[in-house]
Amino acid sequence: GMAHASPSQKDFSNLPRENYEAFADYVLDVAEHFKSEGLPIKFISPINEPQWDWTGGQEGCHYDANEVVALLKVFIEKIEKRPGLEGVEISAPEGGEWKNETSNICRVMLADETLRSYFKTLDNHSYWTNATAKKSFAEYFKSRYPYLKFRMSEWCEMVNGRDLTIDSALNLAQQIYEDMTILDVVSWQYWIAVSCYDYRDGLIYVDNATHKVSIPKRLWAMGNYSKFIDPGYVRVESKSVAGLSCSTYKGVNEDGEHELVIVFVNKQTKPINVDFSGFDTSAYNRISVNVTDRTRNLEEVFYGKYSADVAVEIPRKSITTVVISSHGV
Repeated sequence: GMAHASPSQKDFSNLPRENYEAFADYVLDVAEHFKSEGLPIKFISPINEPQWDWTGGQEGCHYDANEVVALLKVFIEKIEKRPGLEGVEISAPEGGEWKNETSNICRVMLADETLRSYFKTLDNHSYWTNATAKKSFAEYFKSRYPYLKFRMSEWCEMVNGRDLTIDSALNLAQQIYEDMTILDVVSWQYWIAVSCYDYRDGLIYVDNATHKVSIPKRLWAMGNYSKFIDPGYVRVESKSVAGLSCSTYKGVNEDGEHELVIVFVNKQTKPINVDFSGFDTSAYNRISVNVTDRTRNLEEVFYGKYSADVAVEIPRKSITTVVISSHGV
């Protein structure tokens, strides 16, 4: 049979309800197998972007909101009976955006007592969702379910043609900034690491014929966040300068040093000076500046003593990470 829906099935799932249990058993069997092989499986995602029709030939299943609830309840019941999958979470609903039908699916999920008790996070993708829609989604669900957290589990630019330049990297960095500061997501995952396609997707490109590897600026832009923001760091409030996106994170690094990690996204064609004199010099005494721009790839351009009068120039069209630490304090 087909792994995608025919046009006549676009309003309901091409997975019949009588097969939900068999599907769940199959997925959980596969997860148990690979976990027993030593793979660090943490999440199982039985549904992907359920709001789309999936009639165009790509593998996928459309689900309406009630079908999502019914399938997830089967998975929850079965995974809780498998000791071999202890600690593995169901990730859902994996909607393709933070608006429209995804919002409705999330509402119906949380109206169900079983799902409301199980899910402490909602995992969705940031395609085609502007800042206004993200703000609306976050305000609606956080006002009704204050404990709820969000995870952004898939994104790429969705643009044809490869782009190795800083322009694509700035778009990636701006997307992370929005999701961190507006949705307040607790994790952020990119779509694909290695790509052989003529598309703005991979963090690394490979040519299957020549075995050539190309590194787009996106890889380094991702590193401006992922290299410095360790698991357990928390985002703290910070205000962006006009034309400059800024997000700040606080934590303790592996050396036991307290850190403030500040990521700036400057999409303008001019540099911007930022004053850091407001930070407590008794708590922080070292500063490093790390730049990704047209000519530099996550390059540390400064490391030295932090003082009360320090200022940093954020280069034009750059992603710049400033780390202020308590080295030796």
